[in-house]
Amino acid sequence: GDSTPLTTQAVRDLQRAQKERVFNRTLIKIKFPDRVSLQGYFHPRDTVQDVYEWVASCLNNGSDNNNGIGQEQWCFELYTSPPRTVLSPFHTNTNSSGKGIKSDQNTSDDPTLSSMGFVPAAVIYLAWKSANNLKASPAVTNSSGKEVQVGGYFLPALLEAAVSEERGASIPIGVSLVPPSAVESKSS
Repeated sequence: GDSTPLTTQAVRDLQRAQKERVFNRTLIKIKFPDRVSLQGYFHPRDTVQDVYEWVASCLNNGSDNNNGIGQEQWCFELYTSPPRTVLSPFHTNTNSSGKGIKSDQNTSDDPTLSSMGFVPAAVIYLAWKSANNLKASPAVTNSSGKEVQVGGYFLPALLEAAVSEERGASIPIGVSLVPPSAVESKSS
């Protein structure tokens, strides 16, 4: 027979909570079509709308017009892959077949980055909605005096900071929701 000890539901819930990790931030990496990446930290309760607004605020092509409420006003769309799943800044996300994707939480509010599985980190791809957004990239001089071609669609201040720092971001590390000693004291 089974050699596993009998435990109450409360002890099993406590053991499950002990194994679960809690994150206070998530790393979102946006990959542009020309292989340039933009990374930022978000709270797990932030929404895709927050990510859209952040990306728009980093762009040089008049981000003031991108802060509208209608999705058609964004000059880009964000998606995950595979399969290609367009992330709508609003309630329903659709994949390439046009079918809606349900998040694992059943809420009437916008799904959070956590409920969409983007915690502790996620890679999201960006696609331009029209060819007009593919501007020629200006030359930027890095710390060694070399000219580097990078995304000309970013704000100049953002490019200067990126070229001068050139460092990676670390993936957030979660903490235990319940300390191990709490489970041991309940089971004895």
